[in-house]
Amino acid sequence: MLIDTGATTSIGNRTLQRALNHRSPSQQLILVSVTGHEIVADVGMPKRLTIGTVGITNLFVAYADSPAFAALDLANRPALMLGMRELRLFKRVAIDFGSRKVLFDLPAGIEPRL
Repeated sequence: MLIDTGATTSIGNRTLQRALNHRSPSQQLILVSVTGHEIVADVGMPKRLTIGTVGITNLFVAYADSPAFAALDLANRPALMLGMRELRLFKRVAIDFGSRKVLFDLPAGIEPRL
């Protein structure tokens, strides 16, 4: 999983789309990069995304062959760039670049499930 603070929408690669059996999309959309490049994406809604002990439901994912996946050598294994729509669910997101970890603080009253 990647954290993409510049994207509103979470973007999954086509390998993730196949792994989740989201093969027959009912909708498509056009993703526009900051450089103006456009790619067609299939829309999907996985039932649940689990990050450690936290689960996210009603996740909106645009599946596309984004050049970012190829650049990061993630084109051939399931990968997801988590966008701001989902990141807003957390009270705080801290990125520890040294240890390559992401820490999520849950809003008050929300307890992780173990």
